[in-house]
Amino acid sequence: MSESVSQFYKVLEYAPSLQSVQGMESRDFAYKGIFKLFTCITEWTEKYLANKMLPNAEQLAREIGLERERIEAYIQELCFKSPTPMVKKITTVVFDPNNTNKTEMISQVLQKNSVFARPPSLDAGSAQRYVNGCNEGSIEAIKKAIQANRIPWKSEKHKDFIFSKINANKLSESYASSDIANLFNCQYDVNKQQKEMTVNLHLKPVLKKLVDDKVLLFFRNENAPKSGNKSIFLYNNKDEIMERIEIYIKYLRQYIVPSFQKLGVVNDITEDDYKNFTHLAENLLKYMDQSYGDQKCVLEELVILGNFYESYREELAKKELKEKVNEVVRWLETANKLTEINSIRINGEPIPKDLIPSIYSHEMIIHTDYDDGKSLYEFVLHRKSTSFAVDNAKRLYETTDNDTELRVLQRMNISVHLDSTKRQEFQNTEFASLFKYLPMLTRLWRTMLGNIYVTKPEADLIRAQKEIEQKKRIAESRAKAIAKEKERLIVARMKSDEEKNKESKQSDSPTEKTIASMPSFEEEKKLKEVLKSITSILDEAWDKKLKPDREYLLQQLEGAMTEDELITYLKKNFSKEIFSFQVKSVSGNPTKFKWPILITKNYVKRKGRALLDLAVRESDEERKDVTPDQSRFDFYNSLEEFLLKVLGKT
Repeated sequence: MSESVSQFYKVLEYAPSLQSVQGMESRDFAYKGIFKLFTCITEWTEKYLANKMLPNAEQLAREIGLERERIEAYIQELCFKSPTPMVKKITTVVFDPNNTNKTEMISQVLQKNSVFARPPSLDAGSAQRYVNGCNEGSIEAIKKAIQANRIPWKSEKHKDFIFSKINANKLSESYASSDIANLFNCQYDVNKQQKEMTVNLHLKPVLKKLVDDKVLLFFRNENAPKSGNKSIFLYNNKDEIMERIEIYIKYLRQYIVPSFQKLGVVNDITEDDYKNFTHLAENLLKYMDQSYGDQKCVLEELVILGNFYESYREELAKKELKEKVNEVVRWLETANKLTEINSIRINGEPIPKDLIPSIYSHEMIIHTDYDDGKSLYEFVLHRKSTSFAVDNAKRLYETTDNDTELRVLQRMNISVHLDSTKRQEFQNTEFASLFKYLPMLTRLWRTMLGNIYVTKPEADLIRAQKEIEQKKRIAESRAKAIAKEKERLIVARMKSDEEKNKESKQSDSPTEKTIASMPSFEEEKKLKEVLKSITSILDEAWDKKLKPDREYLLQQLEGAMTEDELITYLKKNFSKEIFSFQVKSVSGNPTKFKWPILITKNYVKRKGRALLDLAVRESDEERKDVTPDQSRFDFYNSLEEFLLKVLGKT
């Protein structure tokens, strides 16, 4: 235990505490009854090991017979007046089993309770035993409240709650740790030191134990600027956490992405981008500084929770797979017979191919392949149905002379799953079925003598021959199936290529639709005039060593169009004629360049190399300078990166 934490447990030794209290009461009438209070707390504390109870102020006032105001004044004297208290104040939580309210916030159903302990001489001036005991009681109370009273956040209510906290820059108040911390806001903690003591003695140990017991899940965000956002404690309800992630993605879609699109930092975001939200969040974080507040925390938490999201989706997929496998296994148990795998249906649909290996690997399932010379079959059998399967195979053979099920059961090595009586019955039936596979002369001779039997060496030889034939037929059938699948894939690929070529040809030749969408002669003339005006403004700005952005362009256009109209106009008509690049701060601090810088494609063609040389020279100069101009360096460094990307393409 660290020295700083152990200091929080310290109380004045019992003997000097007793003398101090006696002295106070004897010297000053204002302290009349304080000795009785001290003695009462001591008696409660001595009984703590037996009944796990400590008194609060209300109980003390009732037991001693003093008014509540005087009790509170004496508590201040005993607990807070000196650096080392004579009585230890302990903050704890009480569960009320009669409270049937249902709520998302357990702080609304649990009761705060401040109790007091006066450790005897045996504790050597430490209240740790009583603090730890009360913390255990708080943990149990929280667990009971979660089980009995808490309902998970859901749907629109959950979304509105989190959205409101993000917009108010109070995202930390949506964590479980904030809900639980409200239970340890003690009325006696009036300064920073006292609040810090309560956090270290009670809140932190309680949260740690709840995480260890998997009541809470803990995530760490080291990049968060505020301490409240660094430690993320969430209730261990995986559906609720998954919904939180989905709400973060909705906030990203509704607020963050549109603001960046308006800045020109990002273009259109596809649904695939939102599915791969960790990658999207990482990209957007490059353009965010601390001024974005909890919006930045949302993206950071999306990156952190990405692994949880994927692992939980995998867990759900495995759970769904397991449920489907168990459904098939239960059906096979009731079927009590050999079953061809392709004949089984789940909700009227054939079994998905990716489910079959999991069925085969189930501990209660026996399976084997069998080829009858026409088709390849895959048979499965539940271990509890082996006896019924033997009876069915025997009945089929005796009535129709069809030994297929006997051969399948033999390939499954069914004998190891049968009791001794059933094993002998199966062996006798199987030996009888093998008689027809003996050489013809042997069969005729034994039939004439009335001895229709097969010896064990003969049975082993016939089985071996049949197994060789089976393996050969199975291999041929699988090779045919593979070749057929390859042919299907080739045909599908050829059709896909034909469709792409057809679409390409259609796009090359103008159809009625494309002709209708082409601008008219007058519109095209107007577009060229606007483009010429904009490009001349930008080119002149670069010649004057200015750094033109959208605000500069709007000023030069002198109200010819609004900002939104300008952005739409540039994106729709001139995206290939006018480039833009964002000035990023290498140091991570915000720069003065709010908007992307604009430059024409024609200017890059004419003076791009000279600009690149200038950018390299200027950025190197600032890099070597003892006191560099950060904004100047950021601009030329970003310009250098931009030109290196586009010069080879223009």
